[in-house]
Amino acid sequence: MLANKIPMRLLQSLKNILSGIFRFSIHLIILCIPVGVLANGLVNDRNITIQTEADVIAKRQFLIDHIWGGKGFPQNAMPQLPVVRNDISPVQDLPNLERVDTMVFQMDHGYVTYAHHFIPSFKIDRLVILHHGHATSFDDSAELTDEGFGMRRTLEGLLSEGYSVIALYMSRYAVFQTNINANHPGTGLPHAEFYDLNPPLTGSPLKYFMDPVAATINYIETMSKKDEFPQYTDISMVGFSGGGWTMTLYTAIDTRIKLGISVAGSIPLYMRSGGSVGDNEQTDPDVYSEVGYLDLYIMGSHGIGRRQIHVLNRNDDCCYGASQHDSLLVRGYGFVDAVRQYEYEIRLALISLQNTDIFRVEIDESALGHMISWDNIYDTILTELSDSSTSIGTTPQGQIIANTRAGLPSFWNFGRRMPNRLRRIIGSPAILQNAVSINDVFYRTVANNLVHVPRPTFVWGRERILKEGIIADPAAVSLSSGRFSAVALGNDYKLYHFTERSQPGDSGEVVSNEIKAIGSPVLLTSAPNRLDLFFRGWDRKTYYSYKVGNDAWETVTLDGAAVDTPAAAVSNTGVIFLFIRDRNGSLLTRTKAPGPAGQWSSWGSVSAQLGIPPIHGKPSAISNGNTMNVYARSTTGSVLRFSFSEEWSVSDLGGSITGSMTAIDGGFLARSVNGNLMTFTGGKWTDLGVPIDR
Repeated sequence: MLANKIPMRLLQSLKNILSGIFRFSIHLIILCIPVGVLANGLVNDRNITIQTEADVIAKRQFLIDHIWGGKGFPQNAMPQLPVVRNDISPVQDLPNLERVDTMVFQMDHGYVTYAHHFIPSFKIDRLVILHHGHATSFDDSAELTDEGFGMRRTLEGLLSEGYSVIALYMSRYAVFQTNINANHPGTGLPHAEFYDLNPPLTGSPLKYFMDPVAATINYIETMSKKDEFPQYTDISMVGFSGGGWTMTLYTAIDTRIKLGISVAGSIPLYMRSGGSVGDNEQTDPDVYSEVGYLDLYIMGSHGIGRRQIHVLNRNDDCCYGASQHDSLLVRGYGFVDAVRQYEYEIRLALISLQNTDIFRVEIDESALGHMISWDNIYDTILTELSDSSTSIGTTPQGQIIANTRAGLPSFWNFGRRMPNRLRRIIGSPAILQNAVSINDVFYRTVANNLVHVPRPTFVWGRERILKEGIIADPAAVSLSSGRFSAVALGNDYKLYHFTERSQPGDSGEVVSNEIKAIGSPVLLTSAPNRLDLFFRGWDRKTYYSYKVGNDAWETVTLDGAAVDTPAAAVSNTGVIFLFIRDRNGSLLTRTKAPGPAGQWSSWGSVSAQLGIPPIHGKPSAISNGNTMNVYARSTTGSVLRFSFSEEWSVSDLGGSITGSMTAIDGGFLARSVNGNLMTFTGGKWTDLGVPIDR
């Protein structure tokens, strides 16, 4: 057939030109397209081709051979040495910054690219490679709002919490002036040159994208002593836009990166249309006909301790969002359903490969366009880096809702796993007992809607949408029989309050119009008819809002720079205990005396009192009789219990968990390192045998 004699890339270009003019004619041309090519000229990567470990190894070797032309992975590649140490920062007034080094990468045909090594003053000896993609500067908006691409605010967030950052430019895209003057504005179609004018001397043009990442990691692993930077305990990679694509392809090859996060970086080729089609490097048929995107996502997530999170911005004005979605390409599926379908298939494939830490797609409702949003930074990127997430909701008495790895929630009623009618969910649900119904459950759907599902008898009721477009897990509490309150964070960063009287379509009661929140709130009741709400603001301070009866919400700041969402509980005497983890890993607390006029104490460090090493992840608190118990993960992954009666004490309960635990009467719930739901009650660990999400 004629189409079989036409080069794939030429055929693709031809159809792209014709698609907007002769749409009917395209359908005739499609009849001549060989099997494996879609109507838009892209490779059909709809099917996963990886079933075994041997498949992963073979696909990885194919990529290495193709990209580096049989010369093997560039294990000895390095930036130009010596690097420029103590360089002028290309981004001014960054917090917690000790110094910046600049790296230069020389490639074939004189192509050059760059990276900046940001080393913080306060360090936790962990490194994040932040890859920009198709933009020229990391010095964008410094405003406290979601504007610009979000590179500066991502740098600020990472550095503030002690992460070192290597800010890596894409080849032909870098404009900055430090002790080096770089002027590569990315005008025209510079990456087309890699394919059409200046392919590398050996291998594929993909070398121009992969080599700088490999050289960066080689340098980091071998030069810490000589160049006097920390010897990092692990390396993660966050990529935005073309940087997200770079992360996806690179982590499929190099397993040294354990955690990869792509923001607005790619979707499978079979879903692409319009602005989502991408440049040559994203559509090269010589690569993706052998290793499609679903395969790449699996390869980048596969392996002990490896996982990958992809973030797609629903309101993206560039690519991979709802406005670029064409349902005709995916059997009529809308944007959310099409995304959740490939996410589900990848998760199943990873489970079959015996992975416990797998793959997830987040749909960002807050991003206003093509960017990394504030919500993305603080509720996804930093939460994943600190492994602070949880997927477990419970009543104090031990009824449990947990999100499984397939996204379908499981329900336990006092130790027995029971059937339920709940649909696929995201994150950690909230569950109440004997509020309005036997159980009332609140969770975030795969479309990011807040829903309420009652269980009035032994049969579950219908899902009721309370609010669309929420961006964090909800919190709920019962004031008395027949009443509940639920609070969730909207995509405008405002907290909204709902009750049993709220009707579908109600906008909800705004807690504060002035303070922007990030992350999940904590809701409790310290006295009859009183709600007490705690949350973290954009300034990372902890805020306290309270509401008595039908009065309006009142909000005050409690300061305290928290790196996770707070934890709180009420003692049997009515004292509120509030807990946060600071960037040093210390457990901090302050208390509020009972009664409306009760005053808050100042912050104190439980960790300093007890002389213990740092904790990881967010704490969880519960009052058991006369004792306040707080649970947190230790540096080794075991669980620490901090107990307060007349003074603080701590005990190591052992175990080995991931994520953050959820406190219950007499113990807690957690996710074990093998991915199963575990309970600890009565001094005994019990594996419930159900793999849950991370």
